[in-house]
Amino acid sequence: MTVVFDNTAGRLPVDYHEVAIKRRVERNGESDYYLNGTRVRRRDLIHILASTGLTVDSYAIIDQHDIESIVVCTPAERRALLEEAAQVRGVKARRQEAAQRLSELAQNLLRLEDLRSEIEPRLEIVRGQAAAAKEAAETSARLELLRGSIVWEEWREARDAHRRASSQAQSLEKRLIEAREQAQSAESEFAAWRSEMQAAQDRRLGRQNTIGRLRLGLASAKHSLELAEERAESHRAMAEALPRPRPAGRFPRRHAEALRPSPGGFPPFLRRARANAWRWPARGAAARSCSGGRAGDPARPASQNATRRTPTRPIAPVRAPR
Repeated sequence: MTVVFDNTAGRLPVDYHEVAIKRRVERNGESDYYLNGTRVRRRDLIHILASTGLTVDSYAIIDQHDIESIVVCTPAERRALLEEAAQVRGVKARRQEAAQRLSELAQNLLRLEDLRSEIEPRLEIVRGQAAAAKEAAETSARLELLRGSIVWEEWREARDAHRRASSQAQSLEKRLIEAREQAQSAESEFAAWRSEMQAAQDRRLGRQNTIGRLRLGLASAKHSLELAEERAESHRAMAEALPRPRPAGRFPRRHAEALRPSPGGFPPFLRRARANAWRWPARGAAARSCSGGRAGDPARPASQNATRRTPTRPIAPVRAPR
């Protein structure tokens, strides 16, 4: 419900030319009051309307059955109506409210005195504690200041240490790069040296193989030469052990002369065999196998060779090896 009043004359103590008072009742029975859309207390509305006579028991709004009650009212009730018409009732209500507030204030003052009398003995302790707290606060402030200065110093030292470490790290990184370059160069040189060493090793192995082959050929040639010398010696001994042939027998003497050493050394075909024996290792091996089966011939005594019967057919000429 909303009631609108014209306040052009300014009888209501508000700064509006039109005053709208609204009451809204909730389902739980509580009421809300609004003054020009602003929520206010019920007491505030009563104070505003009391100066105009618009109260619950005022004369401004009278029901039909209230006229008879006014006529037959008692002097005290009539006095209340007159005070309401003279706007004295609101003043009395405000005075009673003020007196009530004053009495409440006096009671509060008494309570404050009691509290002061109770607290005053502990006031010195509280003051001491307050002084200690103040000193502690000052000490804490100085401590925080010192901590800040210490932190600043530590930060500055850490910054300097970080700068030094950064410079050292940069120098070490440069040295590492140089070391890596040197290592790469050394690796390249080592690879070149290793290649050269491998080539020299290969050449050395080739030369060793060549020397081995030469030594093997030389040993084979020496062995072939020894076999040829033994055979020549055997043939010469056999030729000397044979009986002197008749004049028609020049053939054996000629071959015997060919087997004899010349004044300059061995016969020419033996010298050629000695010079070319290393070229034919297979022939040297065959000669060794042949010498193994005839090793006992040169060692046979000359008496046995002498007692051997002379063959009736002529001896075949001995051919010199090519």
